This record gives sequence, C-alpha cells and structure tokens, in this order.
Amino acid sequence: NKQKGYPESRKFIKSKCSLCGWEGSCDSHRIQQGMNGGKYTTGNVIVVCPNCHRLIHTKLHLFNLTK
Repeated sequence: NKQKGYPESRKFIKSKCSLCGWEGSCDSHRIQQGMNGGKYTTGNVIVVCPNCHRLIHTKLHLFNLTK
C-alpha cells in the first residue's frame, strides 16, 4: 500500500514517539511541510506515533515544532 512519491522510510518506523514516548510503529513528520519545500531529511523530520501525528495535522498551532 505504498503511496506514490513517498519513500519507504516515511511510515512504520519502529521507534519511540518524540512527543509522547509511545513505542511501536511510528511515522516520520516533516517539520517544514512538503508544500513549503520541506523534505524527508534528518534535520527536518521527527518521529511521532500515529495519534500525535494526527494531532499535529489537526491542531498544529498547539505544537512548537521548529528546527
């Protein structure tokens, strides 16, 4: 179920959420959004669980995600 244009490493990283500490299958979230030129690079990505990732995208104003 790979989406076109997204690298394999974008989803399902076995790691720990940078925000809540949950351990399991996490996502890569770009700090600078793709529509603003943000790339999936080490300096522009944080690892987040699916719940925190959803919160970031729906309540972005509550998070201070800066490089």
